[in-house]
Formats: sequence, structure tokens, C-alpha cells
Amino acid sequence: MLYTYDLTYTLKMNRNNQKERRRIWDEAHFVSSLQGIVNREKPRLYLYFIGGEDGSIDRFWLDKLREPGEWLAEHSIEEIKNLSELIEIFRDIYLGSLSMMKASLQHQTSPQRLPALKT
Repeated sequence: MLYTYDLTYTLKMNRNNQKERRRIWDEAHFVSSLQGIVNREKPRLYLYFIGGEDGSIDRFWLDKLREPGEWLAEHSIEEIKNLSELIEIFRDIYLGSLSMMKASLQHQTSPQRLPALKT
């Protein structure tokens, strides 16, 4: 299963409004980061963003990649309707990644690995 998410709604938001501009920034970066995490092992999430307000370039390439014999030819597609649904679908994957990162950071910054700080 390959999920698609249309991020082009951010292109239609008012960039002159500071609150909306921050939302564009936050959501675009969150979704693209999530895409990297969930696609780490296999393709799971495809975003529509490039190619104007309809994401036409990303749609073109997904169509090409789904042609017979191509990389995503055997994947069924399911559209994710909103950010809440996106978060829920991939919740276990990103929470697992966060747990692994936390454990790794704790190991890297254990007291015996930190140099003594002079005060």
C-alpha cells in the first residue's frame, strides 16, 4: 500500500499572514520529515507538492513510477485526506523512530561519555 498526501493546500494559503506562513512552514517540514521516516524501509508515503497548486509534476512522476514494470507498479494507492489522518496512519512508525533516537541519544550522552565541565 502506498499512501498519497496532497500538500499543495499550503501553496494556497496566505503567505502574507504571519500565522499562516508559520503553519505552512511547520506542516511542510513536518510532513516531509515524516515522509523520510516512514519511507526508510520501503515506499509508504508519496507527497503531491511540486507543480503548482495541483502538484502536477509529482502526479506525473507517480503515474510514471506506477506503469507496468516500474518501481511502484504493484502498489495500490490510498489517498490520505487530512493531516490528522496522516499522523494516525503512521503513528506507530514515527513513535518507534523517536524511541530509537531517544535511546541512541541517551547512550551517546551518558555521563561517562561527557567530558567534565569546568564551572
